[in-house]
Amino acid sequence: MVEPNGRWGRRVQVVLECPRCAAETCHDIHYVAGLLHWERCVRCGMSWRASFRVLEQRYVCQLSERLTTKPARLLRELEIKPVAFTLSLPHRVASKPFRLAGELGVLIRLLDSPP
Repeated sequence: MVEPNGRWGRRVQVVLECPRCAAETCHDIHYVAGLLHWERCVRCGMSWRASFRVLEQRYVCQLSERLTTKPARLLRELEIKPVAFTLSLPHRVASKPFRLAGELGVLIRLLDSPP
């Protein structure tokens, strides 16, 4: 079962082997920006949480990859919808810093949320 939790977070239920229960049990798993944030055994409540530093490093790597592929993605968009792309470009360029800051704020709130 997949439960969307906003644009950047999502919760999934899967069956995994729990070390405390010594059996396969249902686990809640939470992802933030596609990265594993935490997991919890539904039966016994044992939970594991990724360190903030590891998630931060992985997110920065993801962000740098998104930045390096952006020119190719923009070019593809220009080829598919040239008029719409051209008309939207000034607004997109001006709003990008605010959208990126908002993304970081959402991620930090999600990472601070308890499992």
